Amino acid sequence: MPARVAVLGALAAAVLAVPAVASAAGPASYPASGTLRQESVVVRAKPSVASRKIMVMNDTRTDGRAQIVLALSGKLIGFVPGAKAHLTLHDELGGAALVLTARLMGADGNHLGATSFDELPGVVGESGVDYLAVWRGATKIAQVAYTSGNVAELQTSLNNIPGLPIVASAPGAGALAFTAKILLSGGKTQKAGTLWYKLNLPIRPLGQRGWIKASAARVAPTRFHIVVHRSVHRLDLFKGTKRIFRTRVATGRPDRRTPLGSFYVAAKYIPRPNALVTGYALELSAPAGLPDFEFGGIIGIHGTPATNTLGHDASNGCIRVAPWASVHLAKVVPVGTPVRVVP
Repeated sequence: MPARVAVLGALAAAVLAVPAVASAAGPASYPASGTLRQESVVVRAKPSVASRKIMVMNDTRTDGRAQIVLALSGKLIGFVPGAKAHLTLHDELGGAALVLTARLMGADGNHLGATSFDELPGVVGESGVDYLAVWRGATKIAQVAYTSGNVAELQTSLNNIPGLPIVASAPGAGALAFTAKILLSGGKTQKAGTLWYKLNLPIRPLGQRGWIKASAARVAPTRFHIVVHRSVHRLDLFKGTKRIFRTRVATGRPDRRTPLGSFYVAAKYIPRPNALVTGYALELSAPAGLPDFEFGGIIGIHGTPATNTLGHDASNGCIRVAPWASVHLAKVVPVGTPVRVVP
């Protein structure tokens, strides 16, 4: 980690835009990166407001850049599924003959209803045929004719109607008693619960995880990830599962090894150039903890004019790449991109 690359330089480079806001239910997949919605957010040890506080993250860092977060997973806490509305139609002796159950949970099922009858209005002389109509509010959405008394046939016919919002089961064999419209009941609105994000934390000791409420951040799934192979001095950039870039690197010397673990790109900027630093720097969420660096320093991926060090353990912990490679990485890799350093 040469010449204060560990320390954030001037605000020279703009951070690339964070992906658009994910849906209220959370991102479609993880990991997902983004920014904070609130000025300050308490990070907890567990997904609970009563859990131990690990740290407080501010939406803006001390250098004026946005605080980037990487969500590794999400967990819904306090969700209570709603009951499905249902209706039992009885036979002529009062036993259960047909049970109708709403397909979806929640109160909407209470707007569904059914009517059983033995003849169509204005039609005389039909024998051997009965009917059942299904309603949504005041609108008839289905009507089924079936052989009189054959509840199993009625059940099959109902369940074969595409998109019908009820499921039928026939616990008894008796013929249905004819009824006026009866509504399904018992459907209760579900309790939505609170979604929490499990974060990769940019603090020491490295590898810590913490939880924040999803409402405190806006994140979207990441498309890229970087893998640094420390022993063979190689960096691979992937888009999805496809490797799209590979380059040689220099890593930390034996007394200041580049740490293994999972991190992410926390910022991008143009560092102040010197004999060991040039091009662009991708700051990682990996505080170095070096006593001889201001604030302990930060691990980063940066360009170097000392290309003779590539392929060796030569830095103070940073990952050095050729100047052209640093420009390419800065152009392609968004902030929030996961970075994994492996042996």
